[in-house]
Parts: sequence; structure tokens; C-alpha cells
Amino acid sequence: MFWLGIFRISVLAWTALCGIIVLALGGNSISVTQQYFNSYSSYAALGVATGVLAFVTLPIMIALDFFLNTFTSWIVVELSWLSILWVLFLATAARGQRLDRGIGGVRIPRLDSPYGLHDTLLVVAILNSGESTNIWKSSVKDAFEDTKSGNQYPMATNAHAEPVVQPQPQTV
Repeated sequence: MFWLGIFRISVLAWTALCGIIVLALGGNSISVTQQYFNSYSSYAALGVATGVLAFVTLPIMIALDFFLNTFTSWIVVELSWLSILWVLFLATAARGQRLDRGIGGVRIPRLDSPYGLHDTLLVVAILNSGESTNIWKSSVKDAFEDTKSGNQYPMATNAHAEPVVQPQPQTV
């Protein structure tokens, strides 16, 4: 399941980037409202918290998955954390748009990519749960790696064999 690994990395990277955007919009809204009104709204603080959580945790999850096989790579942990992040992004967007101006005057689109990865990962894990004894505590790259991918028929490596020489026609 090479496609699932690529899909997972791209969605986590996209969500981290959207976390930076939400963090910047929330921080700008707090800065402007503090300057003019000496207070800030709760949706901007929620945006900053959501952005920080997404920006800090998702790159760490990607990096730990590349170098170590820790509990953050488990399917059950990723499903739980993506659900939490999706609810936070949804609450930030809903709270900001309820005031009909969004954060910093910019409407925040609903971020459905963590939930799309959540659903895809959940369906694939349920479908493959019969093949593994404990799929929920295994990482995505370990649980769904395809044993047939890559070079199925490697070249014969016999260093001591004589090279094949084709007979050359004789010229007179």
C-alpha cells in the first residue's frame, strides 16, 4: 500500500501548513484587537491554539515515523489525534465564521483533510485487520507495506561468472 504512505505524508504536511496559516491569522487578529480594543476574542485564541498544536505535533509525528517506530506512529494514536485536530479546526472555523468575519477578516475554510485521512486509514485498517494480529498498534508503513513492490526479480549477482561474449564475424 505505497499509495497510503504518500497520501498520509501529504495530508499531514498539508494540515501542518494549514496550522501555520490558522496560527498566523489568529495571532494577527489578537494583535489588532489588542491594539484597538484592549481585548481579544475567544475564536482567535482557539485559532492560535489549534495552529500551534497542528504545527508542532504533525511534523514531529512525520519525523518520528521516518526515524523511529514509536507510539506516535501507531494507527490508533494517529486516528485519535487526527480526530482531535479535525474537531479543533472545525470549531475554529465555525466560531470565527459565526461572527461573519472570520479570523482577521479572512474566512477560514473547513479543513477536511485530517478527517479524510482518518476515514481512509480507518477503512483500510478495518479491511486488513484480519491479516494482522495487532494492526492497531502497528505503524502505517509497517502494517500496510506491500511485499510485492519494488524489484521482484533482481538481477543475478554472480561476480565470478565469465562475461558473455558474442562471436564476431571474421573479415578477410
